[in-house]
Amino acid sequence: MSNGIDLLMVDQVDPFTVAPNGIDTVIRGLIKYSASERIGIIGSTSSSAIRVGQWTCIEVEGRSVLFLAVSKGRSTHWLVSRVPDSVRLTFGLVRFRNRIPRVRAHAHRVEIGVVLRGLLRAEYVQFIHNDSKGLLGAESDSLWKRLSSAYRWLELRALRNASAVVLFNKSDSGRLREIRSDLFVATTWYDPSLVATRVSQDSCDVLYLCWVGRFESQKDPLLAVATLACLVERGVDVRMTFVGSGSMQSEMEADIRLRGLSEYCVFTGSIPRAQVLDEMARQTVLLITSHYEGSPTVLVEAGASGLPIVGTYESDPDHLVNNHENGVVVRSRDPFVIADAVIAGRVCESTACREAVSERSGPKIVPQILRLGRTS
Repeated sequence: MSNGIDLLMVDQVDPFTVAPNGIDTVIRGLIKYSASERIGIIGSTSSSAIRVGQWTCIEVEGRSVLFLAVSKGRSTHWLVSRVPDSVRLTFGLVRFRNRIPRVRAHAHRVEIGVVLRGLLRAEYVQFIHNDSKGLLGAESDSLWKRLSSAYRWLELRALRNASAVVLFNKSDSGRLREIRSDLFVATTWYDPSLVATRVSQDSCDVLYLCWVGRFESQKDPLLAVATLACLVERGVDVRMTFVGSGSMQSEMEADIRLRGLSEYCVFTGSIPRAQVLDEMARQTVLLITSHYEGSPTVLVEAGASGLPIVGTYESDPDHLVNNHENGVVVRSRDPFVIADAVIAGRVCESTACREAVSERSGPKIVPQILRLGRTS
């Protein structure tokens, strides 16, 4: 059934689950705009309707693609649940290697690139999404922060053996160009078909604050809660919507209750990208509080929605925000300082927000990436 595939996309992605992460969004965007390629996805799934190790025809982003699940998603078994998703995916690639066609592939993690080349002898484009300093640092929620030497070893081999390298992270570009001088530094994009018309905030006294992402230490959602507390303390009429999910949700909810903020907060859970942009259209400001990022899609989508952005300096590695034009970026992680920035940022004009991302639509960016690694 895998005959006829032109391009494989390999990651621990589950096409049946909404995932609040950038890699999932990038893969879906690549599929949507890959007009001529016949796509195969290799990943994991929690769906009981999908058999592991068997190719299945599914629909992703309105396109018919083939999907091979080589591992199951999150398990309720206490022992299996302790094994990282990327490790289970890697073992699955080894286990089902005879069912994987030797065609051009996209690897979205360095360990996957090493397996594709070393075991399958496949030609692949290596994607690097996160800032490695952050990925290996104290605030990371990744397994690699405890195995930094192993990560650097895998990174070196994955980059050297790849037919092309795509980096969604400007801060690492200098270091990685020493390994690959032909490095392609990319930015994430927004999907024009999903952008909703923003609700006018001109006559509204309520500040609608939105936070989008995984509830993990990298994103520091507790700093967002602390910022909300500062705004309430200052008498700002504010409502906050948290879009996403993750392991820190219980801790966030406990902190919100302790601070007496429950009446000001809404949790939507993980929702499809179209609904995320619909939510943005109803907000006053997007808040992002990450310790590190690659090229965050949420900032581009906020800009396309005409939504001012307020964030920590580490949240905007693309330097998308021009202070007091389309938002405010602060170097401090003090919630009182960030609260001041939210108040200042709410008056930024929607037109300036949209202009800042005018060159970052999917139809403009994705074709450049898809051309990489082609032999003809």
